[in-house]
Amino acid sequence: MFPKNKITGVMIIFITNIMLAVSLSVDALGIGVAYGLKGVKIPITAKIIIFAASFVIATLCELLGQYLLSILLPFVIKAIGIVILLAVGVYTVFSDPFSYDADKSLDIDLSEAFFMGIALSIDSVGVVIGNTAIGGALNILPLAISICQFGFLSIGQKIGSKIMLRGKLGYRSLSVLTGAIIIIIAVFRIMGS
Repeated sequence: MFPKNKITGVMIIFITNIMLAVSLSVDALGIGVAYGLKGVKIPITAKIIIFAASFVIATLCELLGQYLLSILLPFVIKAIGIVILLAVGVYTVFSDPFSYDADKSLDIDLSEAFFMGIALSIDSVGVVIGNTAIGGALNILPLAISICQFGFLSIGQKIGSKIMLRGKLGYRSLSVLTGAIIIIIAVFRIMGS
């Protein structure tokens, strides 16, 4: 039987990782809604490529975070991690949307899916490194990000294709929500220091 403090600590790490994965995937929801509204199709093969790109990038970032843990003092790593989380949160609030249907075919092909997967993972680079550096659970976040991005992209596409949300909830609102969640997580990490 695990001590109560250990279980509580594991639950906090798990919940934090899920919150980070969800917040990093809200952009995928926004892109799915926007593309659904425009009638752009994102086939399952494109979604699988996006899933794979997100997973590989997040895993590489986690390895980099582990490497930093091995060469720097823990308080330096924690400070760097918190700064990275705050910076990514602020950047996300002020970022602009980007179109991935480069050929305007109304269908995301495999090369466009690859670039969409990389672009959706850009926000996660700093967050995953920072989360690993400040003691986040290993191997959970890359998989959680990939699953959330796949799911949110699919859900967003269905919502956008069925309901005209233009003017009610746009990509900009979703970017602000994503950034705010990441900033809140960073603040909680500061308070826990």
